[in-house]
Amino acid sequence: MAGEEGPELEEELPALVQQDHHVISRPIRDALEKVGGEMETQFKRNDKNYIVGAVNKAAHWGYQTWHREIDKEVVDWILAHPDAPANELRTLLREIYSRPGVSWRFPGYKVP
Repeated sequence: MAGEEGPELEEELPALVQQDHHVISRPIRDALEKVGGEMETQFKRNDKNYIVGAVNKAAHWGYQTWHREIDKEVVDWILAHPDAPANELRTLLREIYSRPGVSWRFPGYKVP
């Protein structure tokens, strides 16, 4: 029966259900600006490669705890490794976004 399984197409969802997620959030951008160097030049907040739509409202709505935890982990890593090559940060982001607790929110997203 129609409607029992919920909407299957994005067009069936209310307009504000899906939020964009910035992999390079404001706190991460601020940490990158603080350390400068190669990492800052490689990762920009509004780079379309680092903006991904969440699968639904439950997956991303506002600045949830899971998002703050990721930001803290990444910011702490950046500040502890200010001279690291950009590829090392990319490896960390790939590991984070492949975790089951994160990957379900953004199916199919791969950190470039």
